[in-house]
Amino acid sequence: MKNEVRKVDFLTEQEAEIYNLTKEQAMIRLKEAGVSESEQMLNKWCRDHEIDAVRIAKGAPKNRGIRIASDSLDAFIQTKSGNAIELLNRIKDLEKQLQAMEDNYKAAKLEIKQLKDSGIEKKKEPNYNMHDFALHPEDDNIVLFRMNSPYRGTFKVTIDPDKNVVTDVEKRGNGKAFRKDFTSFSDESFKGHVIAKRNEHLSQQKTNA
Repeated sequence: MKNEVRKVDFLTEQEAEIYNLTKEQAMIRLKEAGVSESEQMLNKWCRDHEIDAVRIAKGAPKNRGIRIASDSLDAFIQTKSGNAIELLNRIKDLEKQLQAMEDNYKAAKLEIKQLKDSGIEKKKEPNYNMHDFALHPEDDNIVLFRMNSPYRGTFKVTIDPDKNVVTDVEKRGNGKAFRKDFTSFSDESFKGHVIAKRNEHLSQQKTNA
């Protein structure tokens, strides 16, 4: 029956040779093998029939109780020990992988530091997020727009249509007046982005006309 040790009144001579261990003797073997030090676990394994055992119900009190088959216990210990060894080997493999990852991480950090120290560092590409971009109502060569990054504020940019280059960049100050903005004017990426945006708007206007 499942989850119950098989009960017998007495052991025959043949059964006594098979079920030849007391719980105390079985516990000694389990402890020596490093499988378990818990008598409750031994009882559970016997009830679940992972270890072959019987419960003697009659006879003198000293002869009653659970008797365990030594062959079954040895096979169980071998299985558990094998699983433990496999688990330990897996842990060692994972520890080696983790160490390799840590070594690679340290090497990458060192390489980045060396590149920075030598003046070589990847420059972040600017992300021009323009809002309310529009051409000047009276002059297609003047662009008005607001921008969040990398230069926050409202800008007025003048473009030479013949050369297709930016000739002036102004930024609106707190007093609402526009003043020259040399920071953005010196940014070639910024100017190229504004020219491309302006040409795109002109093309859309011609398409819509």
